[in-house]
Amino acid sequence: MAQAPIVPNIPSPGGRKKPYPRVLAFPFAGGNKYAYQPYEPYLPEGMEWITFEGPGKADRFREPRLDDMQDVLEDYWRQIGGYLKEPYALYGHSFGAMSAFLLARRIRAEGLPQPVHIFLSGRVPPSWSDEGDQLWKMDQSRFWEGIKAYGGSPEALLQHPDLMAIYEPMIRTDLKALDSWDHAAHPEAPLDVPATVLLGTREKVTMQSAPAWQEEFSRPIQIIQFEGRHFWILDHARELIARMAETLRTSV
Repeated sequence: MAQAPIVPNIPSPGGRKKPYPRVLAFPFAGGNKYAYQPYEPYLPEGMEWITFEGPGKADRFREPRLDDMQDVLEDYWRQIGGYLKEPYALYGHSFGAMSAFLLARRIRAEGLPQPVHIFLSGRVPPSWSDEGDQLWKMDQSRFWEGIKAYGGSPEALLQHPDLMAIYEPMIRTDLKALDSWDHAAHPEAPLDVPATVLLGTREKVTMQSAPAWQEEFSRPIQIIQFEGRHFWILDHARELIARMAETLRTSV
């Protein structure tokens, strides 16, 4: 029997209609609850954004890390239960995108209210393999070469060996968890929710692979491309949030 989600003490909105659904977000590999902090200056008034984090990171640093996707999902599941009572959207980048997608499946299976929208960025469709998931097996040199190729904050990390020593096991563990998921072994019907797939012009997801996300959704998906490598989300935070806000404003 599935373990019941933890229900946090969430203040009631007092019957006042919110201008946007709440956004429940899941970080990229190695990321924590601060992963999407660059988005905060661009969040419109009334948009509540909550980023969850797994064990072994930030406030949960002393907890054992999880290297199996099923365990990752169980951990997130226990965190999000109380946030599904009001309209909400799911968002995730890379590792977080797969987490958001699989959690949406779990939500449907439990018969709970489904998200008004799912935003998935920086992740190949589940039916496609991703060589980046194999980086956790590489030696340190090849591992960091692969991480650096993604762009973004990893380049700064390479200048600080102490930080590299902290983040390397976190990233490796998340990539191992991704690599542990066998999509073909978990066939399910497409999700009946609106979805937007977001990608960069120079990353592992391409305009050739992204359309395969449609296999996972019964409604037509939207695909939006931004200039940049895997961490284009940091360079286009303002535009990304503006597009998300526009989509969510019409869904309330």
